[in-house]
Order: sequence, then structure tokens, then C-alpha cells
Amino acid sequence: HDHWHGGIPTVPVGDRVSLGAVIVSADGRDRDLSDPSVNDFVVALAPDAAGGIVEFVDHGDHVHIRGIAEGSTSVVFSWTHRGELRYTTPPIAVQVGHGHGHGHDHGHSHESHDHDHDSHGHDHDHEADHHDHDHDHDHGEHDPHIWHDLDIWVVAVEAIAERIALADPANAATYRANAQAYIAELRELQAYARQRLNEVAAANRFLVTSHDAFGYLARAYGWQTRGILGISTEDEAGVRDIQELAHFIVENGVRAIFFETAADQRATVALQEAVRARGGNVVVSTAALYSDALGERAPTNTFIGAYRHNVDTIVNTILGNR
Repeated sequence: HDHWHGGIPTVPVGDRVSLGAVIVSADGRDRDLSDPSVNDFVVALAPDAAGGIVEFVDHGDHVHIRGIAEGSTSVVFSWTHRGELRYTTPPIAVQVGHGHGHGHDHGHSHESHDHDHDSHGHDHDHEADHHDHDHDHDHGEHDPHIWHDLDIWVVAVEAIAERIALADPANAATYRANAQAYIAELRELQAYARQRLNEVAAANRFLVTSHDAFGYLARAYGWQTRGILGISTEDEAGVRDIQELAHFIVENGVRAIFFETAADQRATVALQEAVRARGGNVVVSTAALYSDALGERAPTNTFIGAYRHNVDTIVNTILGNR
């Protein structure tokens, strides 16, 4: 008796929610979702649903729904077994707006028992809960890279200065004055970054990096970002992830891929090769981006210096590959 409980949380513009599926046999065994030729879990727009609001990335046992523009649309999830469509949910509303990313789905989809005829006899498979596993890219983590949004970083500076001032009242005025002087430098940096990043045409504002560390920067300046790896540098990129990202790069005419000091460059090279195999043209930046750590030499040994370096590297690399 097909039914759905709950819904999908608001998908932030420029960010995603992740939803997964588990297919369980009657004897309690989880069915393998890593091979889409056997079991495939996908999401698509519902019939007559509004386009241009969300996009999808399929990771086999879970999918990402990314927000492209504010608005409302609806989606359907389906399970295909050995090329046969076994179950499709009713249309499920999706709202895209501004808010916190990496939401968790609390809905459950249950499907009436079907029979899977294979060499092992008759398995009575049913689709189990659509839980948000947040594995592969998310690992249930919030994005920690808040320093890439300078509005947030100013708040952090103010909070730190105030805590230190309270701990050392005799020098409180100095701490607060130093904080305001530094904030003025951050505002100058913000204006510089906005001016430089706006040099890139809106259609080319794609930031593809080693791992998913620049979401805050992308949202702050109106860019789209993709990471070969997830938020953590300990994630690993599978062949399917790289092929899907290569398809996205070719389809959208993405001009550059950026590697980072804190991530393995091999995945970046593999992605460039996958793009070329599809007939695309993309370059890998010659300079690394500083996403999680500062450089050892000037100017990247300071936060402001590293930030300016990142902005200049992004713009110069993309504009250089016209």
C-alpha cells in the first residue's frame, strides 16, 4: 500500500539535501545499490513540475537535491530492479529558499511486496525507509568552512574579541579597538573579492574544487560550487562521482578545476581526464587554493593574504581559459 509520511526540508539556494534508500529482502538482507544495473534509486521532477529550481546528482544508494533558484517544485523517487520499474513515490513537494544546508529527510516510503525472480529463488523485496544517510559526501557533518563568507567571519572576530575582553577587562578597550581595525581590513577584502569575482560572466561562475570546501564563498558571491570529494578531506571519490561531475562540467561549459593544498590532487587529474574523454575542455589551476590551512610564506601565511590569493587564482584561471 504505497504511501509517504513527512516531507523534504527546505533546500537552500546553492546547497543540497541528501536522501537515501535501503532495499531490504523479506529475510532482512540489505540489497546492494552500488550497481545501478541491478538496483537503481533515482529522483526526478514530477510530471508538470516547475523546472530550473532544483537539480539532481545520483550516487546510487542516495541522491543529492541541489537548490538552483528560489521557488517551489515537486519530485518523485523511484526504484528500478534489473531494468524494471518496481516503485515510484507520489509527487513530493520541494521548497528552495535561504537557510541551512545538509538537511535531513524524515519521510518514509513503503512499497507493497514484489517478487524478485533470480537464480536464488524468490525474494520478497520491498523498499524501506528513505532516510538521509549523509554518507559519501556529507557524513552527517555541517559545513565548517565558515571563514569563506566574510560576513560570518566578521561576526566571529567580534565574538572572539569580546570574550577576550571579558577575560582581561584591564585591556578590553585595546582588544575591541584591534578587532574593529581588523574588521575594516576584512571589509576591504570583501569589496576586493566581490569586484574580482564579478569579472567572470554569470554563466561561467562555476567553482569546481578538490573537496566541497567553498560553499560559503559561492553563496556569498553568487557562484555555484562542486567538490570532487565531500566536505571532509578524508572522503574518497568513486569512479561514478567523477563521471557524474565530468558530465556536469561538459554540459555546463565549466572552464576550470581547482586543486587545494589540503586535498589529494590525483582526483583532480582524474576528473580532467574524464572531461577530456567526453570531448570537453577544462584546465586545472596551476596554483593551489587554500581552503583549510594557510601557506607557509607571504602573502598566504595570513588569512587575508590567502583569501586574496584564492580569489585571484579563481578569476585568473577561468578568464585565462576563454
